[in-house]
Amino acid sequence: MKRILYLLLLSATVLSCGRNEKSQVYVARSLNPQEDLNTRSNPEDAKFTIFNFVGEDGKPKKGDLIGIRYGDTLIRIQADPKDKTLIHDHFGFAQFVNTDQTCILVQLENAKGLIGPVYIIALKNGKPEVINPYLASSGKQDSKFTRGVSSVGKSAYLINNDYLLSAVNAKLYPIKRQKEGERIQGYLFLRSSDNETLVFLVDGAFYQVHYPSGETYTLPITSRIAQDDEKGLYRWIQDNYIWIKNEKNIAFLKPAPTDNKITDMRRKM
Repeated sequence: MKRILYLLLLSATVLSCGRNEKSQVYVARSLNPQEDLNTRSNPEDAKFTIFNFVGEDGKPKKGDLIGIRYGDTLIRIQADPKDKTLIHDHFGFAQFVNTDQTCILVQLENAKGLIGPVYIIALKNGKPEVINPYLASSGKQDSKFTRGVSSVGKSAYLINNDYLLSAVNAKLYPIKRQKEGERIQGYLFLRSSDNETLVFLVDGAFYQVHYPSGETYTLPITSRIAQDDEKGLYRWIQDNYIWIKNEKNIAFLKPAPTDNKITDMRRKM
């Protein structure tokens, strides 16, 4: 319901493309988590470009909204296959996520406190396609923990706590949910030194996901430190926990042996 409300709000406020702008409308399709998004570019293919919209005075428009072109054609997204009035071409975020620049992660601008939907624009068989990575969720705190696109270091993006997308080769990793039917109800708090284990701060625990394998581990929080005291919680982890690899060489945060402190906390989010 909130997703529909967002689209209606944005459709009433978004700036339309210029009258003389050549454009193409793409209906967003569902994501196949196993599909290859890292298409190699060919010399005969047109190129994607990311640009800032400017007003008649030549200055960036309010909000620094971003547009995407394929060749000389503006890409416009029809968010709902059944509603041709919900068409958008202005984004609040856009970034190439592979070296060939054939795949772009975009997010519509936030509107009236609601987080903008996320899309992946990818070159498929020589033509652009718009892919929707949205997964339905019934979590009671979805509005609190749904952030759209979040940076994970300099090499990846987290999409609504449901996917990790490499910013180098557009590799997409599903993030296993703690509870079926709802996205992870917490914030990304830490990651292991090998970048393969993500630690989410959820209610009363650290929910850990090794995203390459999908293996998970939940570590209860036994400290009396309030969960919103990030610095205090971080120091407490340093004093009491360590990254331990299991027989599969997967690192999880676990209680440290006596007099042994965690050795690498540089991957704080």
